[in-house]
Amino acid sequence: MRQDLEDRLSRATSWIEAANIRTGHEAFVFLFVALNAMYGRRQYEGGGTILRTALEDCRAVCDYVIDDPFVDDDLWGRKLSDKELERRRKIQLKELQALRRAHRYERLLTVLIQRLAVLRNQVVHGCVTYGPESKGWESLEAGLEVLRTLVPAFHKLMKQYGHLCAWDSVPYPRLGSDRHLRRGEIT
Repeated sequence: MRQDLEDRLSRATSWIEAANIRTGHEAFVFLFVALNAMYGRRQYEGGGTILRTALEDCRAVCDYVIDDPFVDDDLWGRKLSDKELERRRKIQLKELQALRRAHRYERLLTVLIQRLAVLRNQVVHGCVTYGPESKGWESLEAGLEVLRTLVPAFHKLMKQYGHLCAWDSVPYPRLGSDRHLRRGEIT
């Protein structure tokens, strides 16, 4: 296994394990970090039913996240009316549901990750109140449920099929990695 893949998996595993013993905002952030540690540029080939099963397992909550106005970045840009934003989300949700039924997941995952990134930005940049008192708690719980389902599925795909992909160099290679710049090699 290439060093870059090993490093990505090792990092992701540590964050997934940390998220498993956390709840709420901490678990959400830790799972997003795991996702960031893993993602690559290419779609997986030969993933079998891993991704399909994961997306089916969290179908209802994925739909909730897609339809949640508070994680739709367009809401915060204030360029469209609430009515127009709602109309667009409903159309998008129907389109994504049809793609999911056809086992075509790229667009669904793109929209989900975009919505989760908005939620991540809200949490990480202090734009929410901490804990269940937060007005966005339902959005956080839904996002967390999606991440708790998808991140382990992505991890499993990387572990089984990651060797088939070309990986970019891992950012900030860990000490002891073949990719780490040793003190004497820094120019």
